[in-house]
Amino acid sequence: MNHRLSLAGRLGRYFLIFLASRSIFPCPATAGTALYRCDDGGRIEFRQTACERGDESVTVVTDSSKGMTPSEPGLRLKKPSEKTDTVVHTEKAREVAEKRCWRKRMQLERVERKLRAGYKPSQYQRLHERQDAYADYIRRFCR
Repeated sequence: MNHRLSLAGRLGRYFLIFLASRSIFPCPATAGTALYRCDDGGRIEFRQTACERGDESVTVVTDSSKGMTPSEPGLRLKKPSEKTDTVVHTEKAREVAEKRCWRKRMQLERVERKLRAGYKPSQYQRLHERQDAYADYIRRFCR
């Protein structure tokens, strides 16, 4: 005997499944929702329903949109001044600057040698950050 559910019976079954899934997987708090912080003898819980016992504090979740906001009219980026990008050297200061540039080139070469030779996965971020920092220094201050 083949029993098929009517449309109402199938919708009822889907509704029951939906209600069961909502109790197992509750939806996260959305804007305007109250969030309760329950403190029951040192055990802290956050929930969407009021606390049954213990201390309770209520926080209202607000929608704070993230992302870029339009700039104010008339606001523009300023070009870097000549004084910050170029450095006028005396003879002694020029020698010191050349020595610093030579050191940075050697440090950059060491890092690049390490990158070519191979490195541990934990060293990836640190080596690439150093490489970028040394290259930026050379590009900005060295000829």
